[in-house]
Amino acid sequence: MEERATDATEERKWRESFVGLRVALPDYQGGGHGVIKAVVGQVVQVVVQGDEGETIVVSHLDELEEVKEGK
Repeated sequence: MEERATDATEERKWRESFVGLRVALPDYQGGGHGVIKAVVGQVVQVVVQGDEGETIVVSHLDELEEVKEGK
């Protein structure tokens, strides 16, 4: 049981490591860039700043690409 708890803790830390990462959204979601707010299971919440304020877009981690700061 302890090993199971350790696995869950490691997975949570892995998911949390993506929070704050700047990413490019896929074209079918409107493209552009956003910042990962949360990872819940396989679903990623990305905050996108638009003309009308912040919007949260839901995507999958494998659909996002990290944006390097210099670009």
